[in-house]
Amino acid sequence: MSLLSRFRSRCLPAASALLLAMCGGSDKSPSSSTPAVTTPPAPAPTPTPAPTAVPASAACSRLPRASANSGSCPREAPSFLKQVDDAVNLLQRQQPEIFNGDRVLSVGRYYVGLIDNLAEQGLCADFDGEELQVTNRASFSDQYHVLTSGLVVRRGESSYRATCYPAVLPTPAPPLATTPGCSLPPSKEKACGREESQYLPLVEAAIARAIQEHPELFDLNDTQKGTDWVKVVNESGYFSTVIANVSKNGICAMFDGEELAVKGESRFSEHFDIHTAGGYIRRGEGSYRSSCYPAAF
Repeated sequence: MSLLSRFRSRCLPAASALLLAMCGGSDKSPSSSTPAVTTPPAPAPTPTPAPTAVPASAACSRLPRASANSGSCPREAPSFLKQVDDAVNLLQRQQPEIFNGDRVLSVGRYYVGLIDNLAEQGLCADFDGEELQVTNRASFSDQYHVLTSGLVVRRGESSYRATCYPAVLPTPAPPLATTPGCSLPPSKEKACGREESQYLPLVEAAIARAIQEHPELFDLNDTQKGTDWVKVVNESGYFSTVIANVSKNGICAMFDGEELAVKGESRFSEHFDIHTAGGYIRRGEGSYRSSCYPAAF
């Protein structure tokens, strides 16, 4: 089961997915029959410093390209268990803020940090959405499950899962598409998880401004029961306006057909579900869904 599915629950529409992109810039809201139109302040986010992700390590670039389909993956004896445990222990010293004891507080930073630490040991590593893949040759690679479903670090023999012949990484990947209007280079996420959102105030302000400046996009007399979330009558206009408002703060944003993705750097992106299944806007803490490392676009 993919880690992305567990945390982001993505389900893109097949034929009618709306794709908008631009750059520049509690599931519960107070009960009210009058929609809020006051634009709240949008403080500039201050990302927590962390090592820059290296999507393709030098250790991987030395290996020949591999097929995504491995011949066989029996459980044998691990070849890189000590290196993997060392990478985990080092990461806890490097970035103590993403741990609470052995509980991981940032899934994305955890896996990116492990990949970088293993690269420093001369090992090629990647994350397939469930297991860490590690090797230093084309003939085989090991699989390690280094995080429990409860987001607790797993070490030792129990983290080893299998050895695949031939190595399942690095695998060919298509070129990354650039986001129109975004000056930041494109990237692809390794892992995503929920943590404290940095861009939620910015997204909230962008939605409020859309309601205030473009009331024609909404039915201001129709709100979701128990909230001040107004009905959206022009979905395309709603998303493009929110994206434009976010971009005014020098932040890149795009809509992938399911969620609004926002990034101010390629190190990470945040994802928001700002439109309910019933066709209303969604605001508050419940609109934030996940943070992905590196950025997902």
